[in-house]
Amino acid sequence: MNDPVPTSGKSPEELALIAAYRRLLLLVGALAASMPVLVVGGDWIIDGEGLRGSLSSYYYGRTGDVFVGVLWAIGVVLLSYQTRPRPGFEHDRTITSLAGALAIGVALFPTASDPTTADAGSKWVAFIHLLAAAGLFGLLAVLSLAYFTRVRNSPTGWRANLRRFIRNDPGTDSRHARANAVYRTSGWVMLGCMSLAAVSNAADLGWLLGLETAMVIAFAASWFRKSVANSQRTLDRATSGQVGFQNDSSEKSARIVPPSSSTTT
Repeated sequence: MNDPVPTSGKSPEELALIAAYRRLLLLVGALAASMPVLVVGGDWIIDGEGLRGSLSSYYYGRTGDVFVGVLWAIGVVLLSYQTRPRPGFEHDRTITSLAGALAIGVALFPTASDPTTADAGSKWVAFIHLLAAAGLFGLLAVLSLAYFTRVRNSPTGWRANLRRFIRNDPGTDSRHARANAVYRTSGWVMLGCMSLAAVSNAADLGWLLGLETAMVIAFAASWFRKSVANSQRTLDRATSGQVGFQNDSSEKSARIVPPSSSTTT
């Protein structure tokens, strides 16, 4: 997730675009955080029955449309997040685009309503659903651990990304370090829950609903923290006259252009 680049001048229209950008980023976190409440709580209120085995199984419940709608909304927002990447951050956009496509894939390919009686076609669809869900949370965990934790002029490459899973880059100040603690906690929660979900499925422990809920909340926390940090810095620069938007007339659209030398938090 990148910040807009400093350009000359500002206008009310540009400030309005910055505010819209901020709301768009926060919307993703809000949708993720609200999904368990809307889907699980809504189904329980309407039907008054017990909990289902997983978030995905609510596809067949009274709140199935909410489950699918939230996934589509998150996927579309992630796919539409098309900033111009600054040096060293080119993979941010690739990961968010892939995550968006996988979120839509989770919605398009539902889990089996009853794995014990599912036919071969339903089992294949459920298998695609499982791969999409695992890929989605895996990418979101990597985004939190390796990319949200980066600072400017930090090392690049897969070794540097792996190091950021457990420690900060040189030159990370205390404010960024506090933010990184949120990103790392969220990322490791997602990875840990994915591992426990595999164990739960293999041993039929019935933990999946709780683990999926924890992963969704972890992603929401990480994305919220990153969105607030980026958008607040953008608004601060805008009000001081240091930020604007460049209009790319060749694409006939105004796009947020990330800087070549600002810190991500």
